Amino acid sequence: FIGVQPATVPLTSSDITDGIITTAKIADTAVSTAKIADDAVGNTKLDLSANYTFTGTITGVNTPSFLATRGSSDQTITANSWVKLQFNEEIYDNGGVFDHSSTYRFTPNVAGTYYVFMNLLPNLGNTHTYGGFYFNGSGYFPLQIADASQAGGVFIGNLIVFNGSSDYIEAYTYQGVSTGNFESASQYNVFGAFKVI
Repeated sequence: FIGVQPATVPLTSSDITDGIITTAKIADTAVSTAKIADDAVGNTKLDLSANYTFTGTITGVNTPSFLATRGSSDQTITANSWVKLQFNEEIYDNGGVFDHSSTYRFTPNVAGTYYVFMNLLPNLGNTHTYGGFYFNGSGYFPLQIADASQAGGVFIGNLIVFNGSSDYIEAYTYQGVSTGNFESASQYNVFGAFKVI
């Protein structure tokens, strides 16, 4: 009607023709993050060949993860048997996935493929030594290291798939001939893991 003010009706997306509003019509900074719903912009909408600058912290990359060492008192390694190495001091533990006080197990709480590694340089006298992983209580890729008389050590690493709930892994060693020590406060003795995919 002439002279009558129309009722106010909110404008909805169905009232706008597709393609009518181009990026050139939108002022820079006009759309704030508060106006964008969570997960509304997928990676298909990003230029993956472009360079982006992030000022915050990106989390979730290669985690869960941990790194531990032998932190207090030497551990006696009995000869002629597989002995679990007690890495009792954590350097870091992202996700609380390593028990450094009782079981000395890495039990990741996220399913995936992990790189598990151990560096071992024992003080065992003139004898040979082996190092290896036990996966769910069974021997897994045991590898021989050099004779301790030659000041030898080894870095052991394997890609292992975990189910994210009950799977766990432990570090073990075996030495022949005589009893020796797994030394504390040694940067050469470490056990760790991180998620790859």
